[in-house]
Amino acid sequence: MLMTPSNTTTPFASSQANYARHGSSVEDIEHRILEVRASWNVQERIRRRRAAKERFGHLVETLLIDDAH
Repeated sequence: MLMTPSNTTTPFASSQANYARHGSSVEDIEHRILEVRASWNVQERIRRRRAAKERFGHLVETLLIDDAH
C-alpha cells in the first residue's frame, strides 16, 4: 500500500510536476497503468503479486537490519 499525504488524491500526485514536464498528466499515466494491468491474464497477475511480495519482504528485511545497526 502506498502512503500518500492526506491532501492528495493519487499516489502519483507528489510527482505531478515531473510528469507534466514530459508531456503526460498524472491522469494519463494512471490510465495507461490501468490499461496495461487490464491486459494481464490470471497467471501474470499471480506472478506479479508474488514478485511484489518478495520485493516487499526484502525491503522489510533490509529496513530491519539497517535499524538494528
